Amino acid sequence: MSWLAGAQRDFAIYWLLVARVGGFWSAAPVLGSQIVPTAVKAPAVAVLALAMLPVVSGGAGGAAAAAAAVPTAILPYAALIVRELALGLALGFLAQVVLVAVQVGGQLIDVQMGFSVVNVIDPTFGQAVPLMGEFLLTAGLVIFLLVGGDHLLISALALSYRAVPLGGPSPLLAVGGQAFTALAWAFEAAIGVAVPILGVGIIVNLGLGLLGRAAPQLNILATGLPAQILFGIATLMVALPGIVAVLAQIAPQSYQQMAQLLGR
Repeated sequence: MSWLAGAQRDFAIYWLLVARVGGFWSAAPVLGSQIVPTAVKAPAVAVLALAMLPVVSGGAGGAAAAAAAVPTAILPYAALIVRELALGLALGFLAQVVLVAVQVGGQLIDVQMGFSVVNVIDPTFGQAVPLMGEFLLTAGLVIFLLVGGDHLLISALALSYRAVPLGGPSPLLAVGGQAFTALAWAFEAAIGVAVPILGVGIIVNLGLGLLGRAAPQLNILATGLPAQILFGIATLMVALPGIVAVLAQIAPQSYQQMAQLLGR
């Protein structure tokens, strides 16, 4: 193979890599956050796709297999780019679903503590979220980075080229089932994050109800909300180590969900 033919092959493979890496980057947690400017995302995707090129076409056998998987006609090549983009989006979505558990747990805490009427703008998702939901989501993102979650995401992306090579059988039909598995874990994690505050809140509400029956002249509506906030914050401080332990499982769980989709 001449150098010109090799360059044409690598150029065609490179844009397939850009499609999968770009889809993954736009949907993955932290990497696809709105606080990361587009001027940074685009060069990062281009550089990461270039770094993945030796993984796909490394060695004579890998180069031959990658070249054979790249169609020469325009329409099949465009269809393969769309498939690679969809696969990248699916992998990023599975990683993002697990992180949403933190925000859901925070929203449950907000409802119990009376913070559900207070909304702040979340720079990660670009929407208004309750106060404790944003606090736990920010804490989850920090812990995600501290435990090397960004490295696990890139490792899972590199693994995807081993498990699903260019032109190979696509696991996109299994995304639905894997998404339900990720949602089940997310719901369990959300309950695990919120259950201490929910339990104390129920006890406080029962106490306030009994107090209101015993002393009807008291304005329970005026005294109940500060009491809920006070006991909720105190419980949150006590339960914080356990919540951090749950948040530390987000990065490994994200990697596991993507690996299961890839059949690894």
